Amino acid sequence: MLAGKANTSARAREQVLACARELGVMDGMAAGRMLLNNLIIFAPQRAFDQRSDIFYYRVIQSISKALSPHEVRLRYCALEEFDSDPALFLSRMNEADTQAAILLGIDDPHIHDLAADLAKPCVLINCRDERMRLPAIAPDHRLIGAFAARYLF
Repeated sequence: MLAGKANTSARAREQVLACARELGVMDGMAAGRMLLNNLIIFAPQRAFDQRSDIFYYRVIQSISKALSPHEVRLRYCALEEFDSDPALFLSRMNEADTQAAILLGIDDPHIHDLAADLAKPCVLINCRDERMRLPAIAPDHRLIGAFAARYLF
């Protein structure tokens, strides 16, 4: 109800949240959902061009479409798949507007470690994360099998 509403005062927001907690409304909700208003997607530059990478482009478009009814502000940042710029990543993650992140196709283990250590919600999509410190989605069936086998053995 309060996500992204610019005309809601901090005092009113706190009163509504206190009432929701008191009534048990917050118990079944994902932590912080009502307060998540800003999300950033990190992806290779080609992901933002339909002609360069249609798969990643469509993933980004579907995320944007899914978030639009919730008034979540979506921002984007291009990073290299490997040898990404850690200073750029940290500067964007430490911006006041960044509450959560999605890493799409970023396979740089250093970036994954930084994301895990920042204590902000972060999900990997189609990333090779050997340490498995972050939640990940991998539509590549071969990759799913490889991660499962590596985890078990």
